[in-house]
Amino acid sequence: MQRSLAKRQFLEGTLEPLASIDLSRALAAAAEHGVEESRTPLEKELCEAIAEIVEVDARLISCIKPLHDLNIDSLSHLRLTLALESTYGYGVSVEQYFDGVTIRDIARKIGDRRTGGENNVQGSLRPKNQGDDSMPTKTMQFSLMFFSSDSSAHQGKYDLVMQCAKYADQAGLTSVWLPERHFHRFGGLYPNPSVLAGALAVSTSNIRLRAGSVISPLQNPIRIAEEWSIVDNLSDGRVDLAFGQGWNPNDFVLAPDVFEKRLERLHSDIRDVRALWSGGSMVRRNGIGNDTEIRIFPAPVQKDLNIWITCSGGKERFEEAGASGANILTAMLFQNKKELEEKLKIYREARSRNGFDPKGGHVTLMLHTFLGEDASEVREIVRPPLMKYLEDSIDLWGKNAKQLSGLGAVERRHIIEFAFERYFGSQSLCGTVEHARTMVTELQSLGVDEIACLVDFGAPSQEVLRSLKALSRLNRISNGEETMALAV
Repeated sequence: MQRSLAKRQFLEGTLEPLASIDLSRALAAAAEHGVEESRTPLEKELCEAIAEIVEVDARLISCIKPLHDLNIDSLSHLRLTLALESTYGYGVSVEQYFDGVTIRDIARKIGDRRTGGENNVQGSLRPKNQGDDSMPTKTMQFSLMFFSSDSSAHQGKYDLVMQCAKYADQAGLTSVWLPERHFHRFGGLYPNPSVLAGALAVSTSNIRLRAGSVISPLQNPIRIAEEWSIVDNLSDGRVDLAFGQGWNPNDFVLAPDVFEKRLERLHSDIRDVRALWSGGSMVRRNGIGNDTEIRIFPAPVQKDLNIWITCSGGKERFEEAGASGANILTAMLFQNKKELEEKLKIYREARSRNGFDPKGGHVTLMLHTFLGEDASEVREIVRPPLMKYLEDSIDLWGKNAKQLSGLGAVERRHIIEFAFERYFGSQSLCGTVEHARTMVTELQSLGVDEIACLVDFGAPSQEVLRSLKALSRLNRISNGEETMALAV
């Protein structure tokens, strides 16, 4: 289903939450633009009740604008729904909320129930399509990323990775990203990206092979350089590395003394790997206590190594990456497009201050991806695995994790459904090629150079492979090799 512009803005988080707006400024702006409207007693009552629930001033709530303009979170929506159901016998479903329901719509629905009138206003709640049909102004690179496959299968654990990589290699996609993940079923197929990259190196010919990411504080940087130099030789110079500092304390059973200083180690490791990769040497103490000079063998095919830094947290990570001249690997899991735009601006400014081309640097954005010809079919296929993915990742939801863990089954399901709607609509590349093209254009305007398409989040393997054909078509369209009119 196509999203209206206002709806997309809410889903992306680009509509500023009313609770954060200066009241006098907001009221003045509302008066200037004629936002105030006459309200029936029931509409006024609803405005005041909703204002109390979501903790905003009632004067800022319009009866005729979509309720999602409030930009509330999933917990606030749950409280709102329960309160409306308890008081009025009518709650706002997740679908209605995201489809643009207004307080006037809610009041009409409640009035219809009270008078026995028309009970179905669903059709009137859906905004008209305001999608942008403009063509992308520049090319976008597309690559495949793997992370969250279930490792419970006894055979063929890596069949999907191998088949996807072979397809991408021939379809003109840019790269394959392989993560490092330890001691957990979620992502547990990927404890060592260099090993799997070695297998892909001899089964592909064109595609770049990238660690996304190697958690360098868990390892000796000399070993990182040695292992990936082997892959570089096997692939005839197709290796790139993204470095991450790590976040899970359990991973650091491999290096327990490093956890508190992992960020410092990240940057020193990058320097060491760069130096060794380019033919340099370093002095290390050997087994009998003597200092010895070492170089890595075999020497890599590429003299210079392309480096990304994984930035999934605050603005300071983007600034550090810019200051070092590295590329960026990031995701939309815990940030919206407005926040990403702000962080990329900080990244470019840091590059400029430190003598790097501010327009240079390569920004890669990970998005869960599944494309098809029919939006309803795509939604049906991805909803169960994405819902499970979001539920499995609840412990990563930061400050809301404890609140979520204390909810009952029904409330928890509501939260996951809300998260799915928001994530599916604006923070994933799931849907039709037409929908994806619009999102690609928006991401290009923010400064994203590459979309790393995470495809192994649980959809059936055959469906994933079939969806790659649509992704290949999106790649051709984004690169001007095919027009939308021909993509049928």
